[in-house]
Amino acid sequence: MVTTKSQNLTSSTKDFLKVIISNAPAAPKNGKTETVTPENIAKFIRGEMTWAQVQGLSMEQTYGIAEIGYQLFSQGKYSEAKKIFEGLIVLNPYDGYFHSVLGSILARTGESDKAIQEYSIAINLEPKDLQILVNRAELILKKGQFEEALSDLKKAIAMDPEGLNPAVIRAKALGAATVSLIEEMLKSKQSTNTPAEKIQPKK
Repeated sequence: MVTTKSQNLTSSTKDFLKVIISNAPAAPKNGKTETVTPENIAKFIRGEMTWAQVQGLSMEQTYGIAEIGYQLFSQGKYSEAKKIFEGLIVLNPYDGYFHSVLGSILARTGESDKAIQEYSIAINLEPKDLQILVNRAELILKKGQFEEALSDLKKAIAMDPEGLNPAVIRAKALGAATVSLIEEMLKSKQSTNTPAEKIQPKK
C-alpha cells in the first residue's frame, strides 16, 4: 500500500467534495448491493478501497472530473483547478496522475515545496512516468540541490535511451546545463582559494 500525505482541505474543497458525493449514484433499490457498507468502510480505512469506490463512483466518472480540472489548469484558473484535484485526491489518493497535476498547479502558483511533495507521491505511484521525474528535478534544481536533481534526470534518461520522449530531451538539456554550472562553480571556488602571488620587494 502506498502512503500518501494527508490533505489540508480548504472549506471550498470540502464544498466541492459534498457536491461530488451528493451526485454519486443513489443506492439501488432493485436488489443490487449497496456500496456504502460497514465492510467497505473498513476496506477504505485499510487502504483496500478508495473513497470514490465506496461512494460508487467509477473511474470514468472521476477522470471526467479530472478532465474539467485540467482544462481549468490549462486556462490559467489555478485556484479552481487546485480545488478539483485536491478533491479528487481525497476520492482516490492512489492515482499518480491526480498528484502530478496538483504538483504542476502548485509549481505554477509558486508553492515549490508542496509541488515537490506531490511529485514525489506521484513518482511512488507511477515510477515509470518520465515527465514527473523531470518536473521534480526542475524544481529541485531551483532550490540548488544539484545532486538530487541530477539523480532524477539520470533516471529519466535511462528509461528512454533513444531520447524519443520530449521529457527526456528536456532532461538532457537540464542535465548538461547543471553539469556546466557545477563546473563553473568549482572553477570559481578554486580561483578564490588560490593564494595570491607574493610581490617581491625591489632591491
